[in-house]
Amino acid sequence: MYSWRKMSFWNMKPICTNSFYRMNLFPYPVSPDDPILIEIMHNDTLVASSREYGGENWGRKNTMKVSFTVREAGTYRISILARGMPIRGSPFKKDFLPGTIDPSKSVVLGGGSHLWNHWTLLEVQKSIYTPLTVEARDKFGNICPPSREDVNSYAVEVTEIGSSVNIDPKLVISPDGDGKNNILHIKLDWGGCFNAVVKYNGVPVSQGQFTVISLNSEEAKQVDENMKKQCLNVWYEAYLVRNAESSQTNGSSLSSSTPPWMISRVYCYISRKHLSIEDFYIKIIPHRLYGFRVQPSTKIILHRPGLFTVGDGYQSPVAIICKERNVLIATFSRLLLSKVSGSESFDDKKYFFYRELVVHLGRKEGEVTLKIDRQKILESSYQATVMTLCSSDWLRLFKIKFKDELGVDWGGLRRQWFELLCKALFSQESGLFTRFNEDYPQALVHPNPKGPLSKMLQFYEFAGRVVGKCLYESALGSSRRLNVKARFSRSFLAQLLGLRVSYKYFESDDKDLYRRKIKCIVETDPEDLALVFAEEEYDRQGRLEKSVDLKPGGRHIPVTESNKMEYLDLLAQYRLSSSCKQQIDAFAKGLNELVPENLLSVFDEYELELLMCGTGDISVSDLRQHHNVIDSGSSFKKSLDWFWTIVKSFTQDELARLVQFITGSSQLPPGGFAELSPQIQISSAPTTDSLPSAHTCFNQLCLPSYSSSTEMQKKLVLAINEGSEGFSMV
Repeated sequence: MYSWRKMSFWNMKPICTNSFYRMNLFPYPVSPDDPILIEIMHNDTLVASSREYGGENWGRKNTMKVSFTVREAGTYRISILARGMPIRGSPFKKDFLPGTIDPSKSVVLGGGSHLWNHWTLLEVQKSIYTPLTVEARDKFGNICPPSREDVNSYAVEVTEIGSSVNIDPKLVISPDGDGKNNILHIKLDWGGCFNAVVKYNGVPVSQGQFTVISLNSEEAKQVDENMKKQCLNVWYEAYLVRNAESSQTNGSSLSSSTPPWMISRVYCYISRKHLSIEDFYIKIIPHRLYGFRVQPSTKIILHRPGLFTVGDGYQSPVAIICKERNVLIATFSRLLLSKVSGSESFDDKKYFFYRELVVHLGRKEGEVTLKIDRQKILESSYQATVMTLCSSDWLRLFKIKFKDELGVDWGGLRRQWFELLCKALFSQESGLFTRFNEDYPQALVHPNPKGPLSKMLQFYEFAGRVVGKCLYESALGSSRRLNVKARFSRSFLAQLLGLRVSYKYFESDDKDLYRRKIKCIVETDPEDLALVFAEEEYDRQGRLEKSVDLKPGGRHIPVTESNKMEYLDLLAQYRLSSSCKQQIDAFAKGLNELVPENLLSVFDEYELELLMCGTGDISVSDLRQHHNVIDSGSSFKKSLDWFWTIVKSFTQDELARLVQFITGSSQLPPGGFAELSPQIQISSAPTTDSLPSAHTCFNQLCLPSYSSSTEMQKKLVLAINEGSEGFSMV
């Protein structure tokens, strides 16, 4: 007869003591040779354990101690089987409660929306309580429910930025509706910008240091209006600061006269996707000086009243002084939180874009007949449009008449002409665009830096206007929708939006260079590679054509571990931007003649590709047939099952974003997933409940483990919509 006799738990290392008896109730001496199975489970996961058998004392030889480590609170199930049969009372259950609160493991989540650790700004309204959620955890990360004793242990220290004077905020603490977390209700009776620290028993809480912007009622109203009109044409007058440090030491404030430490008057434009700094030539022609994404990796640091610096890690931080700074930064914060919470969709932005584009350009009635020579599609199309039509004619419906053909255009010829023209403009054969890897037909196309500029710039401007015409036609309704048949590089699309490129674009645009060189430099010390701050260019026969300094005297400056990121940034600027800047500017000029830059800024470069090129027809069954799995573990099989269930429910737009997230482009080869090289790979990631990640140079998707399919769907949708940059959250 076997029985469960004793079970004791010592701290977080419980010991289960089992005593075994014969049927006549005499002790049974147990040994490792006995067929006894002990299984300890928690959340469907097997917990490792160790055994200790009997002892020297005859009375202890019928005992077996089983030790296991408890790090996660919850219910543990202990099953004991002897000769394949459960002993009396098995399985046994034991609940373990969390330990004491550890401030270093506790986190501040925010109020209403999560206050992610990448963006630590809290917007409050003066003299109104604002909730801040604190998730208390023990040293093992277990969530500790609120208790009456803990309430008095919390405090929030507030200091005005630019001052050492502490401000005592009003603080009310209460548990949330689920009884899982504490809500700290904070009220400031002062307006302005402050540094705040949440503490527990005098120790700062993890992620509990943040900036507070306290808005007065008028400022809060302005932010509400910005969000209501979706930040269309929202701008603020400002001044560029020559030196952030000197401006902080200068005690003067904004005035009608320009202090000596300011460069010039500029304008800060904030949209749903970008924060851009612009000035104007001759007071009428806009010129973008800097562009930053609305994303967590864009860091904004507040200084004395009106002054802030903004940087994204790829370009030098820019110091700006703006009278409406608090409104501008609060708008930025709300836009960021709306992205993280998933409250905006591509369809919503596309509808908004189409509506506003039609309002901006109006509707032009009537038709324009274009006479096109099919054999000279590019030249004859240029002659029939740019050299013949006025600006307003581009808004009318084009009717196509091909030379020496009798066809009547009821829409089909127009679409055929547009596809032929796109092929002539954007294929490598045109000489206007090129692939970084000319031997790889799936490579993305990029403006060709080696073409004869005197002849080609006019065709780049023409190409931009054609794309603008495509977007305008699509805005007029589905019956006139046109999609650009091209696979543009990410860096080219980013520059159309005024964004600065970085070395990370090589992973999608020039995969061979990224695998062969960039990845090696990022992950290792480059001193053995004997690199210098110069780029050598070779012809097809491998002969050196020229060597270009990436910075003054660059060919004499070695690349080291300390300066390699500067080298990669300058290399990206040269290869992806400055070498073809005139071509990109010409294309953007033609595009912006029909589509205003501020409307395009609603999108990022990934969404811009979807807007221009459409989604095509993506088949989930085709993807299931042509992919590789790099993990055969049983736990990952459950994740894969969840993944395919989620993907089956995706719309075509969401499938396009998924393909874009994994491969770098939403456009598949003509043969679908079967022709992708390499084929899409799905692998496990060594993290839990974090965002999925992707390596576009390998067409690889990395899936972390998740507690539920709902959590996986939430994180996957957020990753494919906003995960291109800056959202590697845990």
